[in-house]
Amino acid sequence: MKLLWSVFREFGIPDDKMVEIQNRFIELTYNLNPSVRQAAVWALGELNDHRKDAYLTVVRRLIDDDKDTRTEAKRVLKKLTGILETIQ
Repeated sequence: MKLLWSVFREFGIPDDKMVEIQNRFIELTYNLNPSVRQAAVWALGELNDHRKDAYLTVVRRLIDDDKDTRTEAKRVLKKLTGILETIQ
């Protein structure tokens, strides 16, 4: 199980609060600071968030101005879907 997800579950965070947390990470992918955007994308991947809005958010980061954020978005999408395996 993913590290962040297991920590949240261990503390007994209810599903509705998990959705709030996931929504906050989605919001953070639009932060002006590229390091924050990259960390938010990473967190969505670690939470294994398969909601349509989370996927769309990560896909949008594929064209981010910051190279590290783009790289992280590619890694997360590959991890969540496997569809980017052939893209270099």
